[in-house]
Amino acid sequence: MSYIRANSKYKYVEGTSKDYVFPASDEKGNKYIEDYGKLSKEGLCEILCRMIDRQYEHQFEKKYFMQQLANKLGVNLRDERLVG
Repeated sequence: MSYIRANSKYKYVEGTSKDYVFPASDEKGNKYIEDYGKLSKEGLCEILCRMIDRQYEHQFEKKYFMQQLANKLGVNLRDERLVG
């Protein structure tokens, strides 16, 4: 399972991903998130928007926090979330 794959369309953020972010573990079983040190602002915003979408029940809360995040990171959100 990956959080984001390269060349896939973002659901919340405008554009197509250049990131590959996934859970991993080392030889001792310690878990971590691998992003090859290149997680973009768009990728970070996409992942956090997914979390916001799951966390908040009301649409006005989701929209507010997603827009605040996008503004702080300087990225553009899609007008409509992609389904799928």
